[in-house]
Amino acid sequence: MNQPTININNDDWQDVCCDISVQNLDSLDNLNFIADALIQYSQKIDENIEKYDVDLDCCSGPTYSVNVLTPNEDDLEDVFRMFYGHPILESKLVTFTQNLIQWCKANDSVIWQCDETLLAETAAYALCIQDSKYLNLYCEALEESRRVSEAGQFDHIDALIHQHGLCTDIIRLLGKEYSDHGIKNEWEEVIRSDKAMRHTYLDSLARVQMNVLKESDNHDSIIDAVSEASEKFILDETEREEWFVALAEKVRVELRTYLEISEGNPYTITLDDVAFDHNTGEITRYFADYKNIIIPDVLGTTPVTTIGDYAFYDHGLTNVVMPCHVTVIGRKAFADNALINVVIPNSVDVVGYYAFYRNTLTNVTLPDAVTLIDDGAFSTNMLTNITIPHSVTSIGNRAFFENNLKNVLIPSSVISIGSDIFCKDSEEEEMSYSESCLRQSEQDKSSHIFSDEDFGDL
Repeated sequence: MNQPTININNDDWQDVCCDISVQNLDSLDNLNFIADALIQYSQKIDENIEKYDVDLDCCSGPTYSVNVLTPNEDDLEDVFRMFYGHPILESKLVTFTQNLIQWCKANDSVIWQCDETLLAETAAYALCIQDSKYLNLYCEALEESRRVSEAGQFDHIDALIHQHGLCTDIIRLLGKEYSDHGIKNEWEEVIRSDKAMRHTYLDSLARVQMNVLKESDNHDSIIDAVSEASEKFILDETEREEWFVALAEKVRVELRTYLEISEGNPYTITLDDVAFDHNTGEITRYFADYKNIIIPDVLGTTPVTTIGDYAFYDHGLTNVVMPCHVTVIGRKAFADNALINVVIPNSVDVVGYYAFYRNTLTNVTLPDAVTLIDDGAFSTNMLTNITIPHSVTSIGNRAFFENNLKNVLIPSSVISIGSDIFCKDSEEEEMSYSESCLRQSEQDKSSHIFSDEDFGDL
């Protein structure tokens, strides 16, 4: 049986392509091989663009393609869909997509497939069409592409509506994606018939204009920009007038807040800035672009208890004050930001998978309530010291990987500890801590302190 192979080539002056060849897609090993190849390829975009001398100034974005070559000539989107249902493969496809999005943000560009589709959008859509929990990821991929390209994915959005209905995230997406084009009559009728839907849609249109016109301090331009749409969606004059009064107040507060933020004051987020589940108290997505934020204890009348997966991922946050009721900080909830200091509230029990990955943290305060510090939770930061509270029983793989740690206190309460939790690479796997340091008697309640000698030449 032929072994899977990877071949990166350059057939055109602005075309880099990764050909991943496998004999079939029936094997989890083959799918995992593809997933690992995708992550590696997405981590080396700049390296490959430089290697193949792609001129980014001469095109709307590089053609940085992926082909999965099989005897059946399977479509790439169909291959991506096969990852769904396997948690590890799903996670790897999410990482691949996020790497693409991050590159697009950093370079103010988009990444195309050779068939003129958007690579990040294709990957996110393959997950999202099967599970609405990936709507946030899809919205992020599509919104990023819309910043620099007029390419719309109307067929995909249509399919998502038929699959998941006109949920709040999709209505907001429609307001952004179709702000210049209008929406299909069948969607328009459904949105118009429901008060909450039409207000959500019009608020999204207004949000687009506010983001564009903030610096101009032009209230009237924002109102004028949504006037025609409001007449189409709100037929009752009294309701329309009330909506405009509310919008005018939002615009006034938004512009005033923008000026305050410009002066360095923190911004307290509201229900307009996030997707929030009032039943569970979970923030699932952050829409605004404020960098120094306070997450309030309560949104509406519901306590905030969970910071959801990817909720504040890659928003350039420099400071965050968390609510006092939060018990779970989800997967990559604050990853890829610019946070320097973080105080974890006393209520938090779980710091999730890569929750604070790739920030610039120099100080973290962990409360004596946390029981799980999951894989990669604080990896790739600038921590020099960390104290693990006695409540912690489990520390995941690479939890503090790639920091500048000099002194670490691990209590005897920790009964499960992953690999590479501190060291910067696998060659430092033998740094000196042992099971006996971690599994001490309950009567003793002693701890082991790691110092410079434990870390060698980190």
